[in-house]
Amino acid sequence: MNLLIYTLYWRSKPSKVTRNFGVYWLVQLVGLLLTPVFSEGNLAMSIPYSFTMLNLCIIYNTFFIDRKSDTIAFSKFAFVFGCAWIVASVNEFIWDDFTLTTLPLAAAMSVPALYMMGLITWSKSDEYKTFHHKLMLVFLPFSVVHIFNFSFFRADVENLLWGLVVHILLIIAGSINLTMFHTYLLESGEKKKLKHLVDQKTSELNRRYNQLELVNEEKSALFRIVLHDISNPMSAVMGYLDFSLNPKVDEEAKHRYLTGARRSAETVTKTIRQIRSMESMTENKNRFYAEEIDLHEAFATIETIFRPQFENKNVKLKVDYPKEEIYLTGNMELFCHSVLGNLVSNSLKFSHPDSTVVLTSKKIDGALKIFVIDQGTGIEKQKISQMFDISTSHSSRGTQGEAGTGFGMPLLKRYLDMVGGEIDIETKAQSEAVQDHGTKVELSFEI
Repeated sequence: MNLLIYTLYWRSKPSKVTRNFGVYWLVQLVGLLLTPVFSEGNLAMSIPYSFTMLNLCIIYNTFFIDRKSDTIAFSKFAFVFGCAWIVASVNEFIWDDFTLTTLPLAAAMSVPALYMMGLITWSKSDEYKTFHHKLMLVFLPFSVVHIFNFSFFRADVENLLWGLVVHILLIIAGSINLTMFHTYLLESGEKKKLKHLVDQKTSELNRRYNQLELVNEEKSALFRIVLHDISNPMSAVMGYLDFSLNPKVDEEAKHRYLTGARRSAETVTKTIRQIRSMESMTENKNRFYAEEIDLHEAFATIETIFRPQFENKNVKLKVDYPKEEIYLTGNMELFCHSVLGNLVSNSLKFSHPDSTVVLTSKKIDGALKIFVIDQGTGIEKQKISQMFDISTSHSSRGTQGEAGTGFGMPLLKRYLDMVGGEIDIETKAQSEAVQDHGTKVELSFEI
């Protein structure tokens, strides 16, 4: 009947619990059917009797071992039981007495029950203090009595009725207790699944909330920077245009004012382009970072764009082209303008005339290293950690008063994060090293 109950449980709610109880009652049934078969000889009768050990281990596995870590391995139970069988065999050979033969087995089989009783009694875990565990604490001593009842009274005809009554009462009590506990474990399992699902959803919501907070903080910082970095150049544009429209201004001054207006407008355009690139990195990742970048072509693009600017400032640009074909995965435009272009532009900005900026690369242990090295004014150590944070970064003027947007390094770092690249900066500020000053930037990419 119990086997039928747990078969129905397993069919409706298959789980480890229902499987364990199905095995439990199957072992009970097999042991019952084998009892008449192994009825000759003390050791033979101990075989179906020993199935109690397996059932106790199933109970232990279901009620305890999956609940907390304060449990022991089944191998220890098996070792004790194996030793008990050796002692039982020796006793049978020496004395040929049913009680002396089965008593070591009874002692070994009682170990799991005694251990479970100890867990319920002495454990501080609340999971062992439920009503069902307390009911189990009442049931387990009767199991121990039943185990030893077999050894002491099975061979005694006069006590056969007593042993049968105890056996039947234990089966009834065990059936009720195990059925109740099975239902409890199923309900507990469903509650745990629900709690786990709620925890997962809560964690996901918290993660998304934190992401939104970061995005909002970044947007707010970006908005403040845009207001500052666009309003100033636009004010300069309007001022230069007002001066140039003055009829009293000669042609040379007018040209100078219009040139200043053009430079200020270029700063605004550069700022807007970098903001759009920053937005594109987040919104179009799959589309933006699936291109194949030829490093030789990227270096050539940088040299073509920046050569006139370097000549105007009388700074030498040395480009060491890779001696073999090297390809990266990413976005060619962003890699050239937001990464290499940004680093080369910064090196030019903070370099003195008659100095050199080097753009080179090297393959080391399966990784591509790109270096931008200058002999410029260097960077103060405390400013390096702030360079990549858009909320704290700010633009510094170059050696000839060149202005910047403050977006360059945060934009570069965002690109590297998208493609799995890394950056390392070594620098010596001019204020700290009069002769050997400058900056070395190293980019690392997997290839």
